[in-house]
Amino acid sequence: MKGNNIMYNDMKSRKTLRNPHSIISSAPGCGKRFLLFQEIKKILKEDESDKIYILDVDGNYRYLQDTLEIDETKFQRIQITEKSIPSDVSIDFSNHALTYDYEFISGAHDTIFKEEVSDILLSNELDVNRNARAVVFDLSNLSDKLHSFAAALCLHTINKEVHYNRNTIYSWIYLDAFRYINENSIIGYIVCDMLRRYRTLRGILTTFMDIPEDRVHHQIVQSSGSFYLLRQSYEGASRWVDLLFTDRNKNEIVNRLTQLEIGKGLLFSGGSYTPFQIIICGGK
Repeated sequence: MKGNNIMYNDMKSRKTLRNPHSIISSAPGCGKRFLLFQEIKKILKEDESDKIYILDVDGNYRYLQDTLEIDETKFQRIQITEKSIPSDVSIDFSNHALTYDYEFISGAHDTIFKEEVSDILLSNELDVNRNARAVVFDLSNLSDKLHSFAAALCLHTINKEVHYNRNTIYSWIYLDAFRYINENSIIGYIVCDMLRRYRTLRGILTTFMDIPEDRVHHQIVQSSGSFYLLRQSYEGASRWVDLLFTDRNKNEIVNRLTQLEIGKGLLFSGGSYTPFQIIICGGK
């Protein structure tokens, strides 16, 4: 598989994998969003019923429609503003909220929010155009203080849409710049609960983008089946290799990750890795 066009050889196979969830990571400016844009372009071109949902914290996808020439009737960008956030929310959805402001009730087969949190999300659901092929939830105009609640609200809405699509339509979920994922955050719990549920549902493929090196959530790593790693910093490469390998020549793999050319990467899956190269998908 050396030098494979990842878009044409690996993307399709993700639909048939037992665990289709993945992580894309790279040092800044080394091609992760270009890789993602090419994947989205291929989905829109070849899979006419598939749906794409993107949680965009920093506004990196505001030009997605123009860049990929997506028909305006098939695209929706939901701009989350302060008006989308209820002014009377008393629960802190920030990273350390778990300790102070809410609790989870854990059962053998389920994890649910305290009733107050659940009611807030249900009463503020976002309207999604179900005719759209690609939906971007844009949080870039919000202050950092509001990001966590807005992300929770978007995830709740995405989860509703995924369940609506289930068993008939494939749903591709992209969570980008997801710096709120850590061991103690409400977002981390929501995402891990989503992944646990999605393992039993057909047709859901989740991709995490740009997770900070110091906040790689171990449960999310364990829940993912493939890792698309482009050029890394030394610290980033070392952390990924420690997470993915236990007894192989780690220094050799770290060196490969730090010396990759732009647009080339290593696909890690099942305890082994394969080189890949991003190739532009032609055609509208």
